[in-house]
Amino acid sequence: MERSQKIILTVVFALLLCMIAATVIVALVRDDKKVPFTPPPFEEAAVSGVPTDADGTLSYSSLEIKEGFSVSLCGTPALDDDGTLTVYFTSDEKNTVYVRLLVYTEDGREIGATGLLKPNEYVKTVALENAPAAGAKLVFKILSYEPDTYYSMGSATASVISHAAQNNP
Repeated sequence: MERSQKIILTVVFALLLCMIAATVIVALVRDDKKVPFTPPPFEEAAVSGVPTDADGTLSYSSLEIKEGFSVSLCGTPALDDDGTLTVYFTSDEKNTVYVRLLVYTEDGREIGATGLLKPNEYVKTVALENAPAAGAKLVFKILSYEPDTYYSMGSATASVISHAAQNNP
């Protein structure tokens, strides 16, 4: 074996040893502390059944996202002076998933969310942080979860325009 071949083999061997050492160091130093998964909480204000008092001006209607996953909600939600948004978010009684509603501003900032709803439950309102003025464009993101594992079972997005709630004296 020629001297140049010996030098090349020595350099390759040295580089291989350095790569193995670097891998071992990274494996030892890396923080493997995994944060345990915490499922979203269930909605505390959930009501069993379906709403019977949804105002006709709210455009309350059903959306079938896919088999085993349909919800009803207001297409023109009402924004109250106290920063709550009337949505009547309803999980269909035939759902095989838990559902949740997230509310975003038009520019993608999350401003409100419900907890999980089981099939045949609804929540009338969502409290908003830094609520926009009535007439603001909002985005609803509807999430679904498999009940035993909380794996995602799909999602849907809808753009809506809020309107001012009618405050009856």
